[in-house]
Amino acid sequence: LRSPDGGDAPPAVMAEAQLTAGKLRLQVNAFLIMAPDGNVLIDTGSSNAWRATTGRIYDALEEAGVARTAIMTIAITHTHVDHINGLVMPDGTVAFPAAEAICVPENELQLFAAESRLSPLSSLVRPLKDGGRIGKSITAQAAYGHEIGHTAFLVESKAKRLLVWGDIIHAPEVQFAHPDIAWEFDADPGE
Repeated sequence: LRSPDGGDAPPAVMAEAQLTAGKLRLQVNAFLIMAPDGNVLIDTGSSNAWRATTGRIYDALEEAGVARTAIMTIAITHTHVDHINGLVMPDGTVAFPAAEAICVPENELQLFAAESRLSPLSSLVRPLKDGGRIGKSITAQAAYGHEIGHTAFLVESKAKRLLVWGDIIHAPEVQFAHPDIAWEFDADPGE
């Protein structure tokens, strides 16, 4: 975590952080939207490309009784390893073989293409603009700052709404009380 001037967050602020074995514990989440017009998975974790605990999407889907072949569309909030590399299984096979589209924020298409392990999926990539729609119930919303094309997704169903984002808040116990504290890997913490 860093202060607005780019330096480390003050020790008094860091004392508020919930640590595990002396380290900040981060959450890596994915969201399955079961929409009438097809299942949409928002983010995929990292498979075996980062830490063991950030690649458990396959286990979570199995526990929920959802086959990987039931995922028709994948929407990506941003192209960091812990959000996109779950598109490929640890053995190198495609994780979601029935997927028809991978919606990537248009500002991050080059970043996605630079990830060589994802090259077998390039024909599925669809650029997603701010305000772009995925099916009837999901709208992309620019949330720049953490990455150059960072995107949140507004999911609407009748009178209910859910905003799904990835990595806007990393340490809620600190950042809700001190919204000026940013994450050290934010591309533009001022956004």
